[in-house]
Amino acid sequence: MDRRVTEDEGFGGRFDGFVLSIEKGKTLGGIRNVEATEILRRSQSTNREEQEKALVKYARERGCFFSLESIRQNLKYLDKGGESEVYLDLDGKHVLKVTSYFMSDTPLEFLTNRITLHNAVFPDTAYELVGFCYSYGENGKEFCFITRQAFIEGEEPTSQEVYEYMESRAFKRGKNVASFVSDIYKITDLAPNNFVKGNDGELYCIDSIIYLR
Repeated sequence: MDRRVTEDEGFGGRFDGFVLSIEKGKTLGGIRNVEATEILRRSQSTNREEQEKALVKYARERGCFFSLESIRQNLKYLDKGGESEVYLDLDGKHVLKVTSYFMSDTPLEFLTNRITLHNAVFPDTAYELVGFCYSYGENGKEFCFITRQAFIEGEEPTSQEVYEYMESRAFKRGKNVASFVSDIYKITDLAPNNFVKGNDGELYCIDSIIYLR
């Protein structure tokens, strides 16, 4: 999904603020996120493989196509989820996530929904796009994104704490307990294990799938 927002979509006086929020989310994703998003939008291709090829070309030219084996050898492994392997960055203050993005239809959808929109809604846990790599496994060669995010120590919150937090952000519960909606956004997969209750008592969303409504 790459939905462009226009002024006649009904946001009224909130339009300028909304656009600024989206642009801030893109910028928080770092120069690679900005450049990669622009390359794919200019190409106008909606084909997954063509978009991947464009990003591989870009990454090799910019020196941000990495070896997953090198990451595995040099960084401390922390966890693995449905899409991502998570490693502690060398500074000890961030994590690197290697994500195969199978829950997104195209690389551009991943950049838009999983990085830019996440950063717009949850700037405290913004993703920075570091680069790309290939993962070799049971499914063959898979194109992956490498992102960097603040490492937050804490514990998993309860479902009620997640609900109260999202309600304080003007979100209402959606069709299931792990989805939330606002006037602008629809967020799915917001289970407690995608949050961290930090040592400061605050909740931090570390993973989300966000769409424009």
